[in-house]
Amino acid sequence: MRKIVGIVRPFDMNQTFMVYEDGNKLDVVETTLENLNNTILGLVDKYSVDNVNLIGPQKFLHGIGSKLKEEFSLKYDNRILTVDIN
Repeated sequence: MRKIVGIVRPFDMNQTFMVYEDGNKLDVVETTLENLNNTILGLVDKYSVDNVNLIGPQKFLHGIGSKLKEEFSLKYDNRILTVDIN
């Protein structure tokens, strides 16, 4: 199973996201907070990922996760994106 994992630090300029498949790292991407959703959705497209794990301040990430799911559902009618927040 493939998944995207990212530790989000709201006060850092760049955020790092990794794509994993069965524990093996496939890709590492840096992005800014402004481009976070576009970057994640790009990785979802490129690697056919349906699971995103966001690590960081939970209240902050709930807003990002909700917006991400909303954008995903507008783009894909028949797929479900799971966003786990830790």
